[in-house]
Amino acid sequence: MDIQVERLLIQTANDLIAHLTKMGASLQDSQDIAQETLLKLFEVETEVPLNQMRPWMYRVGINQYYNLYNQTKRRTQILQQYFHYIPEEWNEYNDSLFNALNQLEVKTAHLLVLKYSEELTLKEIAFLLNRPEESLKTELYRARKKLRKKLEESEHGR
Repeated sequence: MDIQVERLLIQTANDLIAHLTKMGASLQDSQDIAQETLLKLFEVETEVPLNQMRPWMYRVGINQYYNLYNQTKRRTQILQQYFHYIPEEWNEYNDSLFNALNQLEVKTAHLLVLKYSEELTLKEIAFLLNRPEESLKTELYRARKKLRKKLEESEHGR
């Protein structure tokens, strides 16, 4: 492997770890997901052009995070339902914005994080998610409304 490609992959993996951590994944989970993403890339290396590696890694890594998030959420629901127990470390954030984002669908919250936390442009988000800009504009508008509603609900104690 070319040294420049190797540096690009290492930088992208580090960026992916930072991005997943901002999305709410633990550092360990982010590192594991980045490692798994690199392994998958090596499996299909000849099929992914160099200029598409970064977005490909982000898509695969984010999808892996969605899967992990959904599994964890489901396990938490099962524990709550049958044992009325949630481990302390699973509920470490008590911030109202974080709680409101957590109540949204993962993809909706992720879109808001990309736009406002990562400060990506609509064009960059469209490229990263392989979606048309116009549909993302609409989805962002709806996501902001949903988040505003969740924040208002938490303020009023509903």
